[in-house]
Amino acid sequence: MDKKKVAACLVVLLVCLGVSWFIYDRSGGETGGGDGHNVDVTIQHAQNEIRDAGAEIDAATTELDSGQDAINRATDAVGKLEDSSSERTELIDECEQLIDEIRNIFADIDAANRRPAT
Repeated sequence: MDKKKVAACLVVLLVCLGVSWFIYDRSGGETGGGDGHNVDVTIQHAQNEIRDAGAEIDAATTELDSGQDAINRATDAVGKLEDSSSERTELIDECEQLIDEIRNIFADIDAANRRPAT
């Protein structure tokens, strides 16, 4: 996921948390006594979960970036191999041409040696 999608998910999560808190608060969720402490603990827990989710998103983003770097290095390596392969192909073609020229030279020498001397 890209960073915009991650940010959008976090915003939606925070909005849902806020709406839930608003509904809870309006419905008389706090009845007094020890319930206020429970609400504080719940809010703290939710904040911790959000922070942990943010850390996991950051870690995933880092891993995605590392993966993209690895892909880029692999692409560069493939490009270098292709260039090297093209150079070798050109060298082989040149060698084959030289071999043909040498064969022609030997054929000319053989033909000259077969002619009777005058």
